[in-house]
Amino acid sequence: MPLLTRVTLRCSLGYFIAGTGLGSLLLLNKGWHFLSKPWVWLQLHMEWVLIGWMVQFVLAVAYWMFPRAGLPPIRPRPELATASFVLLNLGIGFTSLGFVWQWKTAAVLPGHFLECSAILLFAIHIWPRIKPFRSEESSQ
Repeated sequence: MPLLTRVTLRCSLGYFIAGTGLGSLLLLNKGWHFLSKPWVWLQLHMEWVLIGWMVQFVLAVAYWMFPRAGLPPIRPRPELATASFVLLNLGIGFTSLGFVWQWKTAAVLPGHFLECSAILLFAIHIWPRIKPFRSEESSQ
């Protein structure tokens, strides 16, 4: 398993733990009301679980499992996948700060732009590795 996949999976699981922990706290607050404004944290919970955990997990597995281009097995332009990982986590960080401090235009919008840029970079990286099943090109 490549190093980038291992690092991305670990970050993904960290967001899973943080996101489900925050979600559990929000659920407990529905019954016991120990937070004054709990629903401010709902967007942060969704960001961590949907983008931090799920999207990052899918990108890590796709980087690992997609067919390798050529022989010997290589991953062309791995710097794009690394840049995608960095941009995605910067975007999650900016968006998280924006949700916590209520900076919608100052942090949330740039954060979402960074996340979309990360997905685009990853798509550019993975596109040459997409091949039909049992095609002549993949058997060479």
